[in-house]
Amino acid sequence: MSRKNFRQGLYIDTPVLTSVSQIEPYYDYGIFDEKTTPILLRRRAIIDLQRTVTSWPKNIPLKMVRGGRRLPVQDGGIIFYPYNSQTNINMVAQRQFHHVLTLHGESNKAASQRPAARLYDYICVAGPLAIDRYITAGIFTRSDVENGRLIMMGDSFVQHLPWICTAQNQQNGALLYSPTWEGYGHSSNNYTSVSGQYGFKIAAQIAHALNIDQIVIKPHPYLGLLKPRLLADFVSGVRHLRTQGFHLSLALKGGSSPLLAALRIALPKIHRHEMDPDHPLTVRFGLSDVSGMEAIYLSAGIPSFTIARPSQDASPTLKDIQHVKYLAPEHDLDRQLHRYLQHQDTLDAAHRNAVFGFQDPNLKTMTAPERMSWLQSYIQRDPHWRRPAMSRHCA
Repeated sequence: MSRKNFRQGLYIDTPVLTSVSQIEPYYDYGIFDEKTTPILLRRRAIIDLQRTVTSWPKNIPLKMVRGGRRLPVQDGGIIFYPYNSQTNINMVAQRQFHHVLTLHGESNKAASQRPAARLYDYICVAGPLAIDRYITAGIFTRSDVENGRLIMMGDSFVQHLPWICTAQNQQNGALLYSPTWEGYGHSSNNYTSVSGQYGFKIAAQIAHALNIDQIVIKPHPYLGLLKPRLLADFVSGVRHLRTQGFHLSLALKGGSSPLLAALRIALPKIHRHEMDPDHPLTVRFGLSDVSGMEAIYLSAGIPSFTIARPSQDASPTLKDIQHVKYLAPEHDLDRQLHRYLQHQDTLDAAHRNAVFGFQDPNLKTMTAPERMSWLQSYIQRDPHWRRPAMSRHCA
């Protein structure tokens, strides 16, 4: 295939090669096609070094690119952006392409509502909640929404984790605890419950309350990169759960190098969960921080709680739901759990309706490849920028 044969690509600029594990599921379930949509990975010295010791997923095509160089995509093609990276600014300056921000999940983190979103031609969002975040932050207007610049794609860009499945009818299953990383900046939702081992203690309390004897921990791929002291908290938290008598394992595929090194030293014999799609983990309850895992649990139909900072303001759109499903130190966990389980179906249905929506009602029943085909046609039609008196060169 010639270097200009691709009609689209995913541009990624990251210092951590294993972060591609967050993109791999989109190829697995077909929203991106390995034959037509390569990852355009910006070349860095640190990435070249990591490639010598880290294997690249066989099912994902890779093209290394340099800043300022011509991308191997046809003129008029589409560049998707699953990450907020500083060099995205350089890429969107190449106006022979359509530039589409997808991010890599649906999250209430500050990174999901950055003003830089206005640089892109189109922004894919999960649904009404994401639109409200952008409007409340003053980044987009109702006019932008009505004219089609923000495209509701439901759970199309929410990761599907093929190595987990949902417990049915309260059958025995595991508690999956998926703490996020520490994040950049000081926003109230850049918070990981690994700090002070708080999330591990919550996991133990919920598992005891629900008579769950298996806990699996899936850390974020970036955990510990900015604040190495969190590695000690993670190790101590794992040790705490071991003293509680749980069947404990760690799902570490894609984990950060510092975390993996710390675990090899401190907990060399800890059981590792294989994350095998052919033998999926049955999950009865999910626990996460404010992160994309909230939407993953919701899309998969897994009952879940979210750990938040003390007195963190609830989203106006989800106020009634978050008052029950968000946990902070001032909350009575047993009371919160009882309230949630009493009204779980109603709460989760309302939660899904707020988080997931579709630009076209037909998208809801389409397969992943069909959704991508619809999106490609939508972008090529360019409904927002081809309106009278509009120019695609404006942001």
